[in-house]
Amino acid sequence: MGQPRGILTREEQARIIELQDLLIERFVEQREAVAEGQEDRVKTVEPKSTVFCAKRKRSRNGRL
Repeated sequence: MGQPRGILTREEQARIIELQDLLIERFVEQREAVAEGQEDRVKTVEPKSTVFCAKRKRSRNGRL
């Protein structure tokens, strides 16, 4: 019998934590780039953050 719905395995929990850490890193990078007026860097960090947000949302829905 499989795992009950809504309960994540340790591997899934670890992946979510990993994605959250990456999101925080990207947020800090973007904030620093904005504060320093580095428009080019802001544009490269922003899409990465969007990708990680999408991955995080999918992982919460049980589709890692």
